[in-house]
Amino acid sequence: MIKSIVLIFLSIFCITAHSKFNLLFVTKSYKTDFFKEIEKGCLKAAKDFKVNCIFVKMNDASSREQYLEIQKAMKDKKIDALAIAIINSKFTAKQLKSLNIPYITIDADYARDDFKKYDIKRLSYIGTNNYDLGRVLADKYLKMFDTDYEVCIISGHEYSDNLNHRIRGFKDGLKKSKKKIVLSQRCPLYCNENKDSAISKMNFMSKITLKDKRKLTIAFMGGWAQFDHDLYVNTLKKYEKQIKEKKLNIISIDTLETQKRLVREGWSHLNVGQDPWSMGYMGVKALVDILNGKRVNEIKHTPITICTKDKC
Repeated sequence: MIKSIVLIFLSIFCITAHSKFNLLFVTKSYKTDFFKEIEKGCLKAAKDFKVNCIFVKMNDASSREQYLEIQKAMKDKKIDALAIAIINSKFTAKQLKSLNIPYITIDADYARDDFKKYDIKRLSYIGTNNYDLGRVLADKYLKMFDTDYEVCIISGHEYSDNLNHRIRGFKDGLKKSKKKIVLSQRCPLYCNENKDSAISKMNFMSKITLKDKRKLTIAFMGGWAQFDHDLYVNTLKKYEKQIKEKKLNIISIDTLETQKRLVREGWSHLNVGQDPWSMGYMGVKALVDILNGKRVNEIKHTPITICTKDKC
């Protein structure tokens, strides 16, 4: 009898010891290489820490779809912890209020004002300091161009807190300049993190501004327009002369491989990027530490990279 009890105990212990944590990662649209890089980091860390990275391949950057995917995953299998990129802070805060597993945010965090208002329980944010990202873009831009320009900001969702921090950092950086750089009254424009919309808005602003013989800089707060190399280049070819004469400049957040190629080819002049692979890797490590009862930093910022034609 005692021998049987011991064998049952050892069997249960072995199953527990060899079971893996199931970590759910819910980011934004999987159509962009940025989130594929986060997945790569997630999978590498999952292998290193012997856990499961369940990475949801989102069709669109939609907070509603994110919540539905979380519900589906938790219904289908046991999920031990969650990492999520916030799109709509208020919506997600309300939907995850009753979540009974630990979770962190990666790439994009909640709006600061919402933490107390919605009693948000997220344990850590891992990603870029988005204000600094926008500020660095402005600082480098001012050093590169010494002519007077009209600047049009193109962002993703109007309600995305991380993107709005980039815009604030970028605008504050431009305020340091004594040059006659003005922000277009038509902008910011919002593409909802859709590459076709981002390219269309770039084309529209280039057409109407250059027609009036004004000099223009397009400042993308994310890399959406540059994720499709051929479509982007084919759209800009009609402005090739103005680009070479520096009457039209394109600067952008993110430095993925496609974007680096565009910088080398002269179709983008300055890119300031993030480190999505590290977000995925560090996100897994943070969740494993949390599940093992260890303390984690509330905020962990990943590095900022800079890419110009002579140094990328």
